[in-house]
Amino acid sequence: MIQSRTVYLVLVLGLVIGAGQIGPSEAVVPELSDRDSVSFGLTKEGFIPAWLVAGPFEQPLVGFGQAVDADVIGEATISPTAGKTERTTLVEDGKVAWKPFHGSPDGFVDFNVSMGWVHPGSEPEKIWKAKTGYAFTYIDSPGEQEVILKVGSNSSLKVLLNGETVHTSTHDRNAEPDTDTVPLRLHSGKNALLIKVGQTHRNEAPDFFGALRFEWGFYARLLSPDLVPAQDIRVVVQTGAEKSSAELVSTFFFKESSEGLQQRFDLVVSSLSEEQEAGKLHIRTASTEHTTELERIPFGESRHIVYLPAITAEKAAHVNLALEANTLSWETVLRPQPHFEIHLAMMSHTDIGYTNTQPVVKERHLRTLDDVLARLEQDSSFAWTIETVWQLEQYRQARSPAQFDRLMTFVRTGRVAVSPIYTNPFTGWISAEEMIRSFDIGHAYAREYDLEFTTAIYNDVPGLSWFIPQALENEGISFLTTGINEVYNDYRMQRNLPKVFYWKGAGGGRVLTHRTEAYNEGQTLGLEKGVDAVPLRLWERLHRLQAQGYPYHLILAVHTFGDNGGIPLNAPATAKAWNAEYAYPRIQISNLDAFAEAFQVRYDSLPTLTGDWTSTWDVLYQGEPARTVRQRWVQHHLPTAEKMSTLSWLLDQNHDPLSDIVDSAYDNLLHFSGQGSGLEYGYGSPKDNLTTMAYREQYVQDALLATTEVLERATYRLSAREESFEGEGLYVFNALNWSRDAPVEVEFPRENTHQYRVIDLDSKNEIPSHYGGYTLRFVARDLPPMGYKKVRLERRTHPQSDPGEALQTHDCTIANTYYRIRGDCQAGRIAHIVDLESGETLIDNDEQSTFGRPLRADSLFSLSFETMDVDEVKMFVRDERPARLVLVAEREDHLFAQTEYALWENLDRVDVQHTVNLELLVSPSQVEDYSVAFPFAISNQEAAVEVLGGFLDGETDRFPGIEHDAFAPRRSIAIHNSTQTISWAAVDSRVVRLRKGASGDRTTIYANLVNNFPENWNRWEPNEGTLDF
Repeated sequence: MIQSRTVYLVLVLGLVIGAGQIGPSEAVVPELSDRDSVSFGLTKEGFIPAWLVAGPFEQPLVGFGQAVDADVIGEATISPTAGKTERTTLVEDGKVAWKPFHGSPDGFVDFNVSMGWVHPGSEPEKIWKAKTGYAFTYIDSPGEQEVILKVGSNSSLKVLLNGETVHTSTHDRNAEPDTDTVPLRLHSGKNALLIKVGQTHRNEAPDFFGALRFEWGFYARLLSPDLVPAQDIRVVVQTGAEKSSAELVSTFFFKESSEGLQQRFDLVVSSLSEEQEAGKLHIRTASTEHTTELERIPFGESRHIVYLPAITAEKAAHVNLALEANTLSWETVLRPQPHFEIHLAMMSHTDIGYTNTQPVVKERHLRTLDDVLARLEQDSSFAWTIETVWQLEQYRQARSPAQFDRLMTFVRTGRVAVSPIYTNPFTGWISAEEMIRSFDIGHAYAREYDLEFTTAIYNDVPGLSWFIPQALENEGISFLTTGINEVYNDYRMQRNLPKVFYWKGAGGGRVLTHRTEAYNEGQTLGLEKGVDAVPLRLWERLHRLQAQGYPYHLILAVHTFGDNGGIPLNAPATAKAWNAEYAYPRIQISNLDAFAEAFQVRYDSLPTLTGDWTSTWDVLYQGEPARTVRQRWVQHHLPTAEKMSTLSWLLDQNHDPLSDIVDSAYDNLLHFSGQGSGLEYGYGSPKDNLTTMAYREQYVQDALLATTEVLERATYRLSAREESFEGEGLYVFNALNWSRDAPVEVEFPRENTHQYRVIDLDSKNEIPSHYGGYTLRFVARDLPPMGYKKVRLERRTHPQSDPGEALQTHDCTIANTYYRIRGDCQAGRIAHIVDLESGETLIDNDEQSTFGRPLRADSLFSLSFETMDVDEVKMFVRDERPARLVLVAEREDHLFAQTEYALWENLDRVDVQHTVNLELLVSPSQVEDYSVAFPFAISNQEAAVEVLGGFLDGETDRFPGIEHDAFAPRRSIAIHNSTQTISWAAVDSRVVRLRKGASGDRTTIYANLVNNFPENWNRWEPNEGTLDF
């Protein structure tokens, strides 16, 4: 979810005059001596020729990757001298120096040349990013006068004169002379002129509506009011005590020549001569000498390219640079450099219903694969990766068998790689069965076309569940690429994880995992902007990899045109042009399979990490509470439905096993949880947003109806043969693999007026039961594993009056054989839950968040909850003996409308149900978290969370870099010590936080019931009705 597209329409009407011209400022300009400065006249066109420049500096982002202007140097008072340093996060040692620089002959001040060759350090390459650079000079005016500054920039621009901001532009644009007109008033003497130019990730991205060039810099010239170059103005650059200097830099750029492989070395000269100079470079080593004539060495820093025979071992060299005014000589070392090989793996990213409504997304991918097929047949060097089997399946359904087979021919021959996962679902949402079934269609293709899948890619999520290594190993997949998206995660995983490692799962399976910085990493190589952009981008990208400890010379560059986008055609064209000129780094048009095979052949000694990596998007950035409750219902009941339908088929194979209906339910679940959670706000109209969410509603509803159909048909098949037994009765099925006792609730028609006795047909004994509100409740005991019990319903002639002895109540207290729950009726809260066997209190109300208390947080990353105010809580006991007792807390006109605590007859469990009134939620400005606290009074606690793949320790079984305390449990959490265990299970709440209390040794479970999203978020749903959790 990366690409943003903004169209700007700018109407320029000549000279721009504001409320008045900018006048002289009181800013203090230091006295400059001739020894500490160099002076220039304007060019004949009026361009300002000489500057001090400094950068790059990072700029903050807001919203959807929009840059914000931030002062990082003290812009209003800056008075730099050459060599003065500023702090920056974008350079290896954290600082950059102001350095003299001369504009090009056409007047362009090129920040790429002056700031692009820095070593970037180990900071992650960010998906959305913004940087800025500064240029400073003094304008020496013989007297007070009015002038016109004509300026053009790529991209954003800010101009300060004598410490005062006189002009800004925030548009994405290319640099052209005279784009902006800024009236200035110079005072007599030296005037401080500071120009700030920024650019963003969009300067590297593919062009959607117009070509935003890779360039970074500006044009600036001074004109008189009659628009001719200003006269008698000098430009003064404060050089301080700096002297001319030079260095010879070894690079990793290589070319082939008739004399063999040649390595590029860059001569970087910083000249303080006012005039351009010619020069002669002489390099002498123990075995060779080399001389190069240099025609133009301007004032300031300049870079000159020299090619020498490739160095295979460090070699000492003497360097002599003869200039017209003086000579520079020094000793250096020529260093060998890696021969980098870059595999460019192009693909289209699947984001169902994100850029467009779901039907249009399908059409976009169909068109892309049409284009891919045509390109494969036209260009023998072209290769492609199909990111999800969903893309391939849509193509099979929509195109002729002949056309589909043409595409599959290239899959068989290796030109097209296919990742065998269906929709790349959010792994914090799904069940193990859903993940396993996500390979089913891939299996079918493998059988039909004799394929073997060994690689997979999982894009656009910040992390994955611990189950993934085991699932992939079971499928024969040895290599996983993760195109993580950490725009909302501060790139914590990239800071903490190696780029390549073996990931060992909870079950012992492992997979070689290659962590990319995003699914559009290839864009950062400059391939969308032509060959001229590639050297600078490779210089930064490859040095960043080295600084991050990446020791390998084989590099994967995953490249997409965007979400649900087409072929990024500029990239292969640029790669071909680059390879025609350079031997290394070599850019190979490749795919995921080819890279994985090459990497695994060459490298095997890799670190191993173990732990869970469930994405923050899975646990923090998901809304749709009503849909999620129904999704969870399907996840819990669909395996039971499948077991029962299979059992009914085994008993009578004349029956349809209902597999197609089961398959459709899983298919809808995988569409709901698949990559893409709704239309990004701003990409479509409100109507489009509603359409997209209607499809998501349909996925859940169709899955629910399919599950219900299989359950009801299978139940009927299994029970139909005994419909003839005397009287009314029930089958109670246990679909688990162990015997158990379970509560039973059966709803009757509203017209039913009968009361019933429930008779166990095995023991012939009456089962304690309660009938009320058209619902019959009882506990079925000793249910056999994968089996059932039959009970008969006998109509009572008189209402039941015996409450039995197993359940007791007094005031706001209820108890069964195992627990006693005491409510504080006045305060409207739970005072104690006592384990009757040990006599110990199970809940800890000394903690700040008392048991069952509704809580609210203003942010998903908030470290603190606030208690929600309640005007009045009505607490009472609902007597449903002899089946159960229910302690009820009612809150009038409150989001958490009701909470029920139920104890069943002789069942070792406490049931808690919350009713949330969604009608009381209003659209917020930021996401709100509504949760309920469960503090438990067990000393020396540990917590084990059942996630996809098994139980994990909340403190030790997660990857480094995960700072939040949220989890996505499949069913349960165990709070335990060496002698006690409390099992906490959540049917509907799929997000919890585990947080230590004030004492430091006790854990509170915070169960998230609702995330309330702003209406402009793509995971929003109307807040209607009530939900029971």
